[in-house]
Amino acid sequence: MKTSLGIWAFGGMATRFNPGGYKPELAGSPTAVKVRTAVEGLGDLIDDYEFHYPQELAPANLGEVRAALDGHGIYCVCSGLHLDARFGRGGFCSPDDSTRAEALRLTREGIDLAAEVGRASSSGLGSRATTIRSRRLTKSRGHASSTASAKAHNTRASAASRCSWSTRTRSRR
Repeated sequence: MKTSLGIWAFGGMATRFNPGGYKPELAGSPTAVKVRTAVEGLGDLIDDYEFHYPQELAPANLGEVRAALDGHGIYCVCSGLHLDARFGRGGFCSPDDSTRAEALRLTREGIDLAAEVGRASSSGLGSRATTIRSRRLTKSRGHASSTASAKAHNTRASAASRCSWSTRTRSRR
């Protein structure tokens, strides 16, 4: 059994468990600095690390991050659509065609990066930033998120055969 840690815990990213962020003093620091801090502080307690694409891990910083991992692995490359304000009304389920296309483009890039780093998975292909309003606006396309996820999966399946898939959404009541 392996233990992994989301590098987003080493910055100002708020969660429902800690609205102020876990390490706000590292907010704005490059991902490699956050990784180095985590690896130095946690050592062998953590086997691998998880990242959002493209906010925390992208081709431009992959070399630096791998060096900072100091032998630890990249366990997961997650979609970062929910971290991008452009997808505040949803990514795959947005009422705007160009927004959905951009969500699909970024997801495909993330899948390619996941395949490049090996045993990584790309999860959260739907947008967690889905609101009831955006779902109402797309009622006629009620399966837009799962359709887009399947399209992204089928497009990259051969390159990312080791990737796992899930679609998660959050509604506000």
